Amino acid sequence: RLNHRNIVTIFDTDQDDVNFFITMELLHGYPLNVIRRKRGRIAVRDVARLGVQVSEGLHYAHNQGIVHRDIKTANLFFTTDKVVKIMDFGLAKMMEEVRRGTTVLGGTPYYMSPEQAQGGTVDQRADIYSFGVTLYELVTGGVPFSEGDVSYHHSHTPVTDPRERAPDISDDMAELILHMLEKNPNQRCSSAEEVRRRLQDIA
Repeated sequence: RLNHRNIVTIFDTDQDDVNFFITMELLHGYPLNVIRRKRGRIAVRDVARLGVQVSEGLHYAHNQGIVHRDIKTANLFFTTDKVVKIMDFGLAKMMEEVRRGTTVLGGTPYYMSPEQAQGGTVDQRADIYSFGVTLYELVTGGVPFSEGDVSYHHSHTPVTDPRERAPDISDDMAELILHMLEKNPNQRCSSAEEVRRRLQDIA
């Protein structure tokens, strides 16, 4: 169902005697978490250009009815051809299959939206929140909340303005990130396409 330039292509799934496995396209490059660790903070315009590609992949997935649920720098792969590939839609598939029978809390706490952390109903706006955390990390060098009860902080603690951590961040990027990180899903950017347009202007 997901055939897009900015989503890693899955060719097949199968099982050997013991393990399930996935066959996917071979990528050359590095995930963004590795690049950020090597380079530190990434320039706003470069982040915006990367973010445009992520937005396009997310917008496509959301239009197919798929919410990723674990957007983070480790799941965004930057190839040697300068293409960003969203990886690991396995969690989205697993959640789709079990959502009617069992409550499953999936995702990575440092990037998880308040509604997802609370085990509530999620839609594309949960990915928008996690994407906002990802942009925050790339432009400031760290996630908004890294200590204590991270899930509680995402639900209740105001996010430090990224300009306080990195004063050279442009106002439009900071305002976009803060809009994506609204606690209430109804107050966030409503779609990945809206995020893409704003990032394109910044880029």
